[in-house]
Amino acid sequence: MRAPLPLIAIAALVGLALPCAAQAASGHSSSATGAAMATVIRPLTVAKLSDLVFGNITMAFSQDGTVTVAADKSGATYTGGARPLCGLSGCGSVAVAEFQVTGEAERFYTISVPTEVSAQGISLEPSTRGQAVKAVTVDSLSVFAASTGSATTGRLDSSGQDTFSVGGRLILPLNSASAAYSATVPVIVTYI
Repeated sequence: MRAPLPLIAIAALVGLALPCAAQAASGHSSSATGAAMATVIRPLTVAKLSDLVFGNITMAFSQDGTVTVAADKSGATYTGGARPLCGLSGCGSVAVAEFQVTGEAERFYTISVPTEVSAQGISLEPSTRGQAVKAVTVDSLSVFAASTGSATTGRLDSSGQDTFSVGGRLILPLNSASAAYSATVPVIVTYI
């Protein structure tokens, strides 16, 4: 039969076992779960319905002139030597550019146009017909969104549709060439 261990030896063995148990307990794990979410909305698109048209214009040879077509469709104004050309062919249509926006219903969006563009001209004179002439400027480009009455922000209706118009001012220097002028006006719409 074996002799019992002295009490001191048992205490030493217990003391060695306790630190191992404490180390195992502090290494336990914990976990949680999170979520990954996204909301996909209908893309915002814009399409041209009609162009900005300054109409048929005649110029007095003594001064510069301008034609301004208001973005809110309130009409055109003429200054300086610019006058609407009326005759057998009429004055020519004056109209704002119109755009249709499609996207997520009830969302707001911003509208951006440049402040100024250059209009290239093609001569209408019999001796130079079809040749390029000096460009003129279209400036003061402005926007009117009927949905908000704003110059910078529109709101899509319950079906995700809206329209807005763009107006501007055509600057005709003294002795502008008899020509057909046209310019490209980039329009950008962005969700707010």
